[in-house]
Amino acid sequence: MTQIISIIPFFIALVFFSIASNVVSQLPPEEGKATEELLNNSSNVTSADVDVKNGTQMTTSADKDLPDYLQNRIEILKKEQQFVDELNKAQDHWTAVVHETFALMDSEQKAFIMGARKTQAKEYKQMPQQKKNGGQNLLQLPKEFDSRKKWPECAGFIGMVTDQGACGSCWAISAAAVLTDRFCIERLKIGKLTHTNHPASYASVQETLEFTPSTDGCGGGWPEKAWKWYAQDGVVTGTDYSTGSGCKPYLIKPLKDGSAVKDSFCRYQCDSQWPYGYKEGRVFKVKNSPTHWHGKAENRVEDMMREILENGPIQIIAAIFDDLFNYRNLRSNTRINVYVRSIINNTDIFEGKGKKVGLHSMKIIGWGEATGSDGKPVEYWLGVNSWSTE
Repeated sequence: MTQIISIIPFFIALVFFSIASNVVSQLPPEEGKATEELLNNSSNVTSADVDVKNGTQMTTSADKDLPDYLQNRIEILKKEQQFVDELNKAQDHWTAVVHETFALMDSEQKAFIMGARKTQAKEYKQMPQQKKNGGQNLLQLPKEFDSRKKWPECAGFIGMVTDQGACGSCWAISAAAVLTDRFCIERLKIGKLTHTNHPASYASVQETLEFTPSTDGCGGGWPEKAWKWYAQDGVVTGTDYSTGSGCKPYLIKPLKDGSAVKDSFCRYQCDSQWPYGYKEGRVFKVKNSPTHWHGKAENRVEDMMREILENGPIQIIAAIFDDLFNYRNLRSNTRINVYVRSIINNTDIFEGKGKKVGLHSMKIIGWGEATGSDGKPVEYWLGVNSWSTE
């Protein structure tokens, strides 16, 4: 769908908590020995009846002889194009486009991939909170920051976009992605490079789905439970579905395939093609409890920025509205490409559009400031999503 999303603070204001944690900079002396050695050496859909090019234009041809399913498909995409046109009239921050995969999904299917779960208030009170710095501004915050630029050796990990497929696994994907990023950054601090082309460099999303206690796998989960499990047991290696390597690669097909989810959980073994054992693959582990920011916690925005600036990307949970499914990372002379929720007044035509879909988790890698069409500054967060790069 898009590689990087620029999101205004209104979006981040809906965050219930964020998680950050320092990872072990050294691999376990026994289990990670073999993997450490390796680390150191190492479309758009088009048819005759519906044409969606670059996600920006759509043309249809009426044909009474078309099968019912194609007629229905055409009508859905025509209505989606109308919605996109209204979106682009309603705001001038970003360009809305038709993404056929999402356009053909109903509200229940969209809600299903919103797999993040909100922490209950009584549980949140028991979590470690951000430590106060005594009011001292220890690190000056820049107006713009991108983790990929501060740690260019880790940029390939930090900016990597995955595809969660027809699975509510965003909570696990963003947790494993942040752990992978932090692993690269911590190794870099001690003079070691981590290679994007080696599967042992990636924390396994699949095992996070399988083994995180008290979660529902593709049915959704709590990011903080994943981080608690990372601290307790660690996690094995594993790449995304397309690469299919590591101890436990991701098993869910891309979203555009529309495949049904097949649960295959709690396997205490690595993929048969992986040459190392299950214990040898458990190389990712955090050494302390993650930090949480919740709701309207005092100074949380500044504290989140400092955490990213000092240690790398963080994980968030946010409320998602239907129009985000029409976002694309397109540069324009008239639009600043910063997502802001749009208000569509014509509810008779666009019933259900623009409404809250559910809670979603993604990775925040930085922030910035753009100039709006009115000449005023627009502050935003820089996020990496898991809805593919299309």
